[in-house]
Amino acid sequence: MTKASPCIIDCDPGIDDTLAILHAMGSPKVDVKAITLTYGNTNRDNVTKNLFTILHILGKEVSSERLATLPAGPNRDRLEHIRSKKPVVSVGASKPLVVSPAYGEDFHGPDGLGRLHLNDPSLAPSDWDDILKTLDPEGLGKELAKAEEPSEKLFTLSRRLAHDEILHQLEQSEPNTLTIIAIGPLNNVALAYEKDPVTFARCKRVICMGGCFDIPGLHYTSMHLHDPLCIGFFMDLENEEDLAKVGWKVEGRDVRIESDGTLTRGMLVVDRRVKSTVPAPGKQSLVQVVLKADPERYLVSMLYDIWGVTDYKGREI
Repeated sequence: MTKASPCIIDCDPGIDDTLAILHAMGSPKVDVKAITLTYGNTNRDNVTKNLFTILHILGKEVSSERLATLPAGPNRDRLEHIRSKKPVVSVGASKPLVVSPAYGEDFHGPDGLGRLHLNDPSLAPSDWDDILKTLDPEGLGKELAKAEEPSEKLFTLSRRLAHDEILHQLEQSEPNTLTIIAIGPLNNVALAYEKDPVTFARCKRVICMGGCFDIPGLHYTSMHLHDPLCIGFFMDLENEEDLAKVGWKVEGRDVRIESDGTLTRGMLVVDRRVKSTVPAPGKQSLVQVVLKADPERYLVSMLYDIWGVTDYKGREI
């Protein structure tokens, strides 16, 4: 069996990141070392509550009591695999570096999960209020981060702020082995690099969901929902492995972030006509941009990893 790839998921759980986290937790190909949180689809308190709710519900599904009721087989093995993962959770950025935050609540709802908490407040873990009290930098994790104690929780709470946790995970990993999967604003990642670029260079790659090019989704004209300064910072990194947007068909393109204007601030500008096949002045490489994806391939993988479906359209997964 291929060894699982270690990763950090830096995210802002709304609806899309919830699916990504469930997929990663269920996949035997991914070893989730840490989940770091940032503002994004909604405010930082909401995304933190959302993650703890996701892991709380998932923890019930893979509890020892529930597993004892299941017959031996692939589905039980998959749930045992999820149970074995205990990522560190760390809370980070609450706003962009300079500008005011712009949330995606028109799509994700006021709580970031389509009004889930408003419709059923009981879904959140009962100790959520205690967790919320530890969000300030001085008290973060002091009461709840007790990794040495047995727990049914699918996580341990870090005493470190998110960018420090990213650096800690990189220090603890072999060089060029740990991938950062950044599916929220890049503030935590940028702060980690700014604080200690030498340690950050131990990272294998950064995979960024930072905008869409000619496909539906986070359109390149909507990059203001993230932090233009952080995105532009990573677009200009020198090593071609520093930022990789992955998919099934990937090509290098010249990509810039508009950070000077007012009306267009945050716009991602892609070289659509491939006028340049070489990096722009001052840049050592082109950004790797996904030009084509395979949604059915992803669906098949997600059906197995999240829901344990072993048959799709009459064929075995």
